[in-house]
Amino acid sequence: MSNASPLPRSQTARVIIVGASGLIGGAVAREAVACGLQVIPVGRGERVEDVVTAGDVVLTCAMEPAYKTGPYDPTIDMERRNAEAALGAGARVVMLSTRKVYRADAQWGATEAAATLSDGYGYGPNKSRTETWLLNAAANTNRALIVRLSNVFGFEFIPGAPPRPSFFGQMLYRLKMQGEILFDMSPDTRRDFIAVETVATALVDAIFKDVSGVYNLGAGAATACNDIACALINGYGDGRLFGADAVRDEFFLDCRKWNSEIGPLDGRSGLLSDVTTLGERLRHA
Repeated sequence: MSNASPLPRSQTARVIIVGASGLIGGAVAREAVACGLQVIPVGRGERVEDVVTAGDVVLTCAMEPAYKTGPYDPTIDMERRNAEAALGAGARVVMLSTRKVYRADAQWGATEAAATLSDGYGYGPNKSRTETWLLNAAANTNRALIVRLSNVFGFEFIPGAPPRPSFFGQMLYRLKMQGEILFDMSPDTRRDFIAVETVATALVDAIFKDVSGVYNLGAGAATACNDIACALINGYGDGRLFGADAVRDEFFLDCRKWNSEIGPLDGRSGLLSDVTTLGERLRHA
């Protein structure tokens, strides 16, 4: 954690959010405003360096498509580019990373001390490379927070739009359009899910407390995908569930560091109720 004094809740600070119209960026923006922070959205075609000043917090919730699927290239690393601008101006950086920086065989109960990927390409390895750069660039400054997220979910259905390529995006779309949920793995597969509203609350709390370092953020426990799907169907009022036989890609993040150093966070509390509410909302979409 940073040794700096936490920001008092009454003090207004600025949070620059790149991608404030997205799922996570939008939720953080709403929570930050509700807590008295000034939010500066930065869209495509705008530059962080044109607005950032000392004392700001820069949060990037967007990326170039090639960064997610191809080999690492610093020229398309939006996170790195914005962090360079922030650190150069004396601002702080909150980096949203992913549980995929951990090796596939180490994602069941991964702690922040677990080894991360150092080769390969795609989302996980590229995030790992950005993390390494940021930790070096911000060394001894206490101005960088890296948050490794588990599966974040929210209402990811937009009428008339194609499905989002996420776990919940696919579930919501198929249930609404075809009356069914289809898994490519066994419904017994257990994974770590956390609501986007919980993520937003946690991130804003970390901003106020001026936290730095590397932290996992998730439910800290795994839930069977069958339970998730059934809760969604119950809220929707109808639907069928189909799955394959193989249990695949089970994971959960050890979040005890966040709980002990930033504040208690039970991402699993009310999880199935939150999913049921998504189903109810989908019924009326």
